[in-house]
Amino acid sequence: MTAKLTNQLLLCRYEDFDFTRLERTYFSLLSKEEVERFHRIKHRDTQKQFFLTRIVLKQQLEKITGCSPDAMQFQTSKHGRPSLIGSSIDFNVSHTKNLIAIALNTQGRIGVDVENIGRNSQYSDIAQHYFHEKECEQIGSSATAFFKIWTLKEAYIKTLGLGLQKPLKSFYFTFNTDNKIALNDTAPEEFLQFKMPFISGYSVSFAEQFQLAWIQFSHQRSDRTLPEVFQVDSELNTTAHQLTPDSLIDTEQTS
Repeated sequence: MTAKLTNQLLLCRYEDFDFTRLERTYFSLLSKEEVERFHRIKHRDTQKQFFLTRIVLKQQLEKITGCSPDAMQFQTSKHGRPSLIGSSIDFNVSHTKNLIAIALNTQGRIGVDVENIGRNSQYSDIAQHYFHEKECEQIGSSATAFFKIWTLKEAYIKTLGLGLQKPLKSFYFTFNTDNKIALNDTAPEEFLQFKMPFISGYSVSFAEQFQLAWIQFSHQRSDRTLPEVFQVDSELNTTAHQLTPDSLIDTEQTS
């Protein structure tokens, strides 16, 4: 059984969650290997992120595939990207302080990255080391601009599935006066890129491959559905989040 799904993004702000109760209720959904990994994690917030991403991901995969969580088996690519054995569904997860994101796609690869823009970071040094010079010029002294570009770059390479085999300086994003984002890559993969700024205090970027064709979202397009976005509450219920064209920043491709 497979649900009619193109792509989904689940967002969960967990700062007020009762993890003692959640772990008592859902801990059995973790595999033996996941339990061992959970206990190896020393930092409590990292434990929470690991636990929550695994449980919400398994629940969502169960809804889509009909496979029970205890029967799910995962494998990892040579670049460290996990996948569900026996399923073509692609998924990706990301987390930062008090927020996790899970993206799923049934028609191609997908990537997501989230960052808390309020966290302390030596962003200028990081940008100089990892970013293209044109991106460094745009960032200046703006931490917000840094995190926008950082999450876009992370979402893009995560969608490629190559890890850091693709150097971060080999491509770059630019912003025009209308705040549109352009991907500049000498050998670009064909992806639809989303920047979703509606989560206050966070930068969220989402990238997907769709039928091996580049699609630029615009207000005039009627042949492309928007991603389904869900908020996950403290009971791990999902509620649809209304996403409109004005919620997104368009992207375009240059070479």
